Amino acid sequence: MLNLVIYFLLACIVQLSVSTGFKLITNHDKKVHYLSYLLIIPFALIMTLEYHFKLMTLNTLTSLFFYFVLYYLLYRKDVFDIIFYGATISIIGMIIDILVMIFSTLIPFKFFSFGITEIRFIDTIVVETILLFTLNSNHIKKWSAKLHKNMKKIKFPYLSFLLIMIVLISLGFTIYDFIQKFGLNSLSLEIYLLFFSITIFLIMFLNREYNNYELKVTNENIIRNNEFYLTIINDYRMLKHNLIHQLNGVKSVSNEKGQELINDLIQEYNQNTKTIQNMQKMPMGISGIVYEKIYGFENNELSIGIDNNINSNVYDELTPKSYNLLCEALGILLDNALEATEKTKEKILMIDMKETEESYHIKIINTFQTVLDIDALGTLKYTTKKTGHGIGLFSLIGRKKLKIKTSIINDLFFNEIIIEKK
Repeated sequence: MLNLVIYFLLACIVQLSVSTGFKLITNHDKKVHYLSYLLIIPFALIMTLEYHFKLMTLNTLTSLFFYFVLYYLLYRKDVFDIIFYGATISIIGMIIDILVMIFSTLIPFKFFSFGITEIRFIDTIVVETILLFTLNSNHIKKWSAKLHKNMKKIKFPYLSFLLIMIVLISLGFTIYDFIQKFGLNSLSLEIYLLFFSITIFLIMFLNREYNNYELKVTNENIIRNNEFYLTIINDYRMLKHNLIHQLNGVKSVSNEKGQELINDLIQEYNQNTKTIQNMQKMPMGISGIVYEKIYGFENNELSIGIDNNINSNVYDELTPKSYNLLCEALGILLDNALEATEKTKEKILMIDMKETEESYHIKIINTFQTVLDIDALGTLKYTTKKTGHGIGLFSLIGRKKLKIKTSIINDLFFNEIIIEKK
């Protein structure tokens, strides 16, 4: 019983030490309420029970798990920081433990009346004290910060794959240890099937995370392109504004033919500029797509109206897959709308945007001339295009979390995108 009490105290000391070490090596300057450290007690109790039942293989995994949970609950760092600095502390701790163990073999303990429990207690105090001094060293802090910066350059999927492989190897050793210690050979097939199922689950999880990562990278590129288009448009407006004023200045000192030429140039600049109301108020991620489609549209007689009632950040409110799907749907429907308006006498395009608690609604309204079969729209073989393909709208039908509603009201064609928030 005394050994269990001592082991419990040692477990508390170790967890308190590594938690403090995490604060030191990360230069965490925010105060942590002292009651938060009471989390150490239940974790130490579980580790003591594992020690009592000689589950040392399992004890290694649970100890690391408890450390990482403590780091998160106490300091609220992101997952990457917790894993990196947690692993750094564990590796440094193991190195110190090995060095102390080697050094302790040189001490003639036979001259002291120390038992195994006392030696373990002294060893723990010495190791944890050296660990705290080491983690508080400026050299270690600079080295870990530099390594942390370099590690962040590693793409997420590769880091996840490494972590999952470590978990699987550790879990395999733990299962093998269980079978040997508790004589579970009769259940070994079932246990290994469970391990195989966990492996498949982790592989599927990694595959999903990898796909989300790729979508996130694509979406971030879309955002950057949006910002680029906004910058280009603003620069063009400024250039046009200054150029027209400069031309007016030249006109004031020109002869009649020069003034006529300058008037023609100013009129040409004004005709080639599409004025779009409320474009700057459009949600980031949508404005760039609209800019790209409209400014690539050759017909300058197009009248455009935008009504935006979306106040939230679309990129943050959608999953990577949903955001990518929204961009795809918006691009396809804008292409269709612009092609339809080009054939009409009154070329009108309107975009109406709003949101609810559950979803975003984007209506694209345009004039059209061709007789349409509403019921056949969105089917594979139906198209209004001269090229004869028309598979864009068909490709959107049936997508999860996305709905396309189509209607004709007062000789205007309505396409509404409805996409669910996460």
